[in-house]
Amino acid sequence: MRFVFELMLGVSLLMAACGSVIGQAVEVDLAEKPITLALERKSLGEVFFHLIYYFDVQIGYEGSKLDNDHMEFLFPTQFPDLSRKPTFTSRSYRCEKHCFTLNVKNAPLKSVLDQVVKQMENYKWEIEDGVVNIFPTEGRDERLERLMELKISSFNLESNRPVGLIRNKVGELPELQRFLTENKFVWTNNRAFGDSLLRRIEQKLEFSEITFKQLLNRITKIKKGGWIVRKGYLYKVKDKEYIEIDV
Repeated sequence: MRFVFELMLGVSLLMAACGSVIGQAVEVDLAEKPITLALERKSLGEVFFHLIYYFDVQIGYEGSKLDNDHMEFLFPTQFPDLSRKPTFTSRSYRCEKHCFTLNVKNAPLKSVLDQVVKQMENYKWEIEDGVVNIFPTEGRDERLERLMELKISSFNLESNRPVGLIRNKVGELPELQRFLTENKFVWTNNRAFGDSLLRRIEQKLEFSEITFKQLLNRITKIKKGGWIVRKGYLYKVKDKEYIEIDV
């Protein structure tokens, strides 16, 4: 009987160890994922479009203060249907001063990301919760850095709800509301209407006791696409600054 118990205990420990290794391997495998791209002087939006839609790479981006004066680092964070790949609309994402060239064949994702952040300048990348995070090495806004580490007690969204509701629910977080008030930020959940916002998320979103960045990553891992947090200039309000949060 003791032998059977010890055997079962050994199997349980082995399974737990394997589960831990498998969990760690997710991020390693993503970094090694083979990527083939041939893009010449294209916008970052088009680069990320290909990574997201054709290679299933989810991306989060925190903007540097050095890029507050342009919109060339924006990219599509939503798409209408997981069963079909949409066509990239170049007119929505243009490059003038910040154009990207990538010519790789079966290169690991980590190599591609190295090339991307080198051409972006002032950024580096890491993988957290299975999502590529790109954040500033220069010109990082201390307030956005604090926002990334903001503690969120809970976030819930019922299953089978439109993806467009996610940003509304994020905006209702009391911790985020306090942060915006304390830092004199203005934020709006207004966004252009489109089919991408009507796609329903079958899985329930339920998280607790995590940071704001972890929340964005874990939502994005499920909904697919990406997230963006940056200072913007779309809205002018006296004595306040506009912050863009797109998820």
